[in-house]
Amino acid sequence: MANKDPTVFVVDDDAAVRSSLCWLISSLNLPVQAFPSALDFLDAVAPTRSGCVIVDVKMPGMSGLRLQQEIKDRYPNLTTIVMSAYGSPETAARAVADGALAYIEKPVNDEVLIDLVRKGLGRNPGNSRQPALPI
Repeated sequence: MANKDPTVFVVDDDAAVRSSLCWLISSLNLPVQAFPSALDFLDAVAPTRSGCVIVDVKMPGMSGLRLQQEIKDRYPNLTTIVMSAYGSPETAARAVADGALAYIEKPVNDEVLIDLVRKGLGRNPGNSRQPALPI
C-alpha cells in the first residue's frame, strides 16, 4: 500500500538547486524532501512512498538516469521528472523512453516545473486524489 501523503522528492547534488526547488514546492503547500545523491534517496525512501521525484542527470556516484531506472524498478508509486544543465537530445530521449514524465533543462522554468509536478502527482497509481495547487 502506498503512503497516503504524496511527496515531491528532489535529488540534486547542487545545494543551491535543492534549496530553490524545495522553496518552490513548499510554497505550493506540498510536502518536499531533498537529497544530495541518488544513494541518499535510495537509503531513505521506502518503496511504498508515493509522489514525484525531480532528479538531476549528472551527479557523483549514481547518475540520475540510473536512479530513474531504480525508481522504475522499485518504486511503483513514484513518477520522475529528469532535469539537467548539460542536456542533449540523446539524454532527453533516453529519459523519456525509460519512463520519465518529462525531461527539462536547467535553469528550470518555475511554471513549467509546477505543471509537471501537478501531472506527476496526478499520475501516481497510489494517489487517488490530486492536490489542488494554487497557480
